[in-house]
Amino acid sequence: MKKIINLVTTPIKKLYSNSHSNLFLGRWCIEDRDSLNNKNIQSYRQEDLINYKNFHYINNINNRIFRTLFKKLNKYHNLRLSEKYWKIILFPWISNFTTTVFDRWKIIEKVKKENKFQNTNLFNLKDEDFIPFDFAEFYHDFSEQNLWNHFIFSKILTILTPKKIKLKKYCGKKIKKDNIEIKNHLIKINKHQKYFIVNTYFGKVKSTLINLSLKSLPIINKHKFYINKKINLQKRKKIKINLNKKNKFENFLSKLIPLQIPHIYLESFIQARKEISKVSWPSKPKIIFSSNILWGNSTELFYVAEKFENFKTKIFTMQHGGTYGQLKFNLAEQHEIDISDKYLSWGWKKKNSGNKIIPFSINRKFLDNNSNNNKKNNISLITKGLRTYSLNNQSDLNYFDQIKYLKELNFFLNIVNSKFPNKCIVRDKSKFRSWRIDKIVKNYPNILYGSDNLKFNWYLKNTRIFVCLNNSTTYLQLLNSNYPTLIYFDVNKNIYRPETINHIKILKRASIFHDSIDSLIQQLNKIYDDVDTWWNSKKVQHGKDKFIKNYANNNQNIFKLRKLIKN
Repeated sequence: MKKIINLVTTPIKKLYSNSHSNLFLGRWCIEDRDSLNNKNIQSYRQEDLINYKNFHYINNINNRIFRTLFKKLNKYHNLRLSEKYWKIILFPWISNFTTTVFDRWKIIEKVKKENKFQNTNLFNLKDEDFIPFDFAEFYHDFSEQNLWNHFIFSKILTILTPKKIKLKKYCGKKIKKDNIEIKNHLIKINKHQKYFIVNTYFGKVKSTLINLSLKSLPIINKHKFYINKKINLQKRKKIKINLNKKNKFENFLSKLIPLQIPHIYLESFIQARKEISKVSWPSKPKIIFSSNILWGNSTELFYVAEKFENFKTKIFTMQHGGTYGQLKFNLAEQHEIDISDKYLSWGWKKKNSGNKIIPFSINRKFLDNNSNNNKKNNISLITKGLRTYSLNNQSDLNYFDQIKYLKELNFFLNIVNSKFPNKCIVRDKSKFRSWRIDKIVKNYPNILYGSDNLKFNWYLKNTRIFVCLNNSTTYLQLLNSNYPTLIYFDVNKNIYRPETINHIKILKRASIFHDSIDSLIQQLNKIYDDVDTWWNSKKVQHGKDKFIKNYANNNQNIFKLRKLIKN
C-alpha cells in the first residue's frame, strides 16, 4: 500500500495528520526550531520561486490591475478621481499583494510538480474574515499571520490540486476584530502654512530646524479615528478584474482581488475621506516633503492624495531604504519616484529619469566615529530582518534567499565561535523573530546575543569592528559615520545594476567588501588586533568615501535642502 503524505501549509497544529506522514511546505511551518532536523520539509531552488526573472512580469501585472481597478473604484463610488490620486493610495497594496500571492502560487506549483503529497487539510474559512482594513494592516499584520497565509495557500490548492484537499471546520479565533482603530501621529498646527514636512528621519533637532526655516511647525501630538468594518461581498463580486483568463495564475488573481481589496478602498472609503478632511494638518499645502509618507498609514496616504487632487500640491520625497539605487527591480523605489515631483536620493542617479532624481545625502545618520577602535573589544554582527513569510517587493528577497542567509549565518558563527571566543555579539534586528536567531546563537557557547534592551548607541560605543552579512541600510550608515565594517552579500549581476557592481568593486579593493564569508573571516583574523591601522589607511578611506558618495553621501546641508524644497 502506498504511503500517504499530508501537506502542511502553516504551523497551525490542526493541519497536521496524526495517522500519516507530514510534508511541511517550508520552514515557516515549524515553530520549534530545535526540531527542524526531524521534519520532512519541502526544499526549493532559486528558480522555483519568485525571482529576478519574474519581475518584469509582476510589474506588468501590477500595472494592468491598477489601470482596471482604479476605474472600477471610481465607478463603484460614482466619482471621477484622477489616476494619480488612486495610485497614491492604492498602488502600495496592489504591488505588495500581487507579489505575495504570486510567491505563494510558485511555492504550490513546485510542490504540485514533485507530486510528493496525497492529502492536505484545509480549513473551511469565510472570505469576509480575511479582508484587511488597509495597506498597512495587510503589510504589517495579515501577510505575517499563519491563518491568512493558510487562507491564501488554501485558495491556490483548491485551484491546482482540487482532488487532494480535505476540508476541516475551523474553530479558532478570527484573524481580526470588527472595530478598527487607525493611529496617526498628527499635529495641531497652522492650517495655512505652505510647507508640510513629516517623517524625514533627520532626527528631532534637524527636522525642527528644517521646519522652522520654512516657517512650518513639527509634529507634536496624535490623532485617532475609527471606522466600523461592514463587508459587502455581493457588491465586491461585481467588480471584475479582467486579466488573461488563459493564464491560470492571472485568472485566479482576477477572482481573488475583489475578495481581498482592503475595505478602506470600498466599504469605508467615503467615511475615510470625511475623516481625513478633519485632520489638523495644513489645509492647502504648496509642498509635502517626507521620506516614507508614500508607504505610511492610511491617514498619510489619503492626505497626500486629497491635497494633490484638490490643490495640485507638489510631492517631494526622499530615499529611506538601503537598497535603493542598487537593485534592478525595487517596486518601492519605482513607485516613490513615479509619484514624486522631486526625489532626493542618498547620492545616486538613475538613467532616463530626467531631473526628477536629485542626489542629496543620507538622512538616517549615526554619530560620527572619532574614537580609538582598538580600545574596544566587540565584533558586532548585524543580522538581517527576516519575515516569517516572504514578501517579495524587490529582486533579492524570497524564501530561498532566507534559507541561504541562515546557512551563511551559521557558517560565520561556527568559525567565529572558535577563533574569537566571547568577542562576537549578535544584534538581532528581526522584527518578527519567527526564525529565532536567538536559538541559533545558543548553539554557539562563545557567541553573545544582544538583548532588546541594548540600544544601537551601545554597539557604536563598544564595537571594534562591525560585520554585515546582508545588503541593508545599516552598513551604509556605518560606512557613512566611519565605523570599521566588513561586508558580505551575493552580488548577482542579474539583480544588481551594473554601476552598483562597479561601485562595490571599489569596496572590495579596499578589503571592506568580500565575495565569500571565508574571505571576510580571513580579513577579520588579519586586522582584528589592529583595526585602526587598516581602517584609517588611505586605501581603505578612499574606497569607503568613493562608495558612500554614491549611496550614503555625507552632506546634510539644511540650507541646500531648504532651497530644494522652496524651488
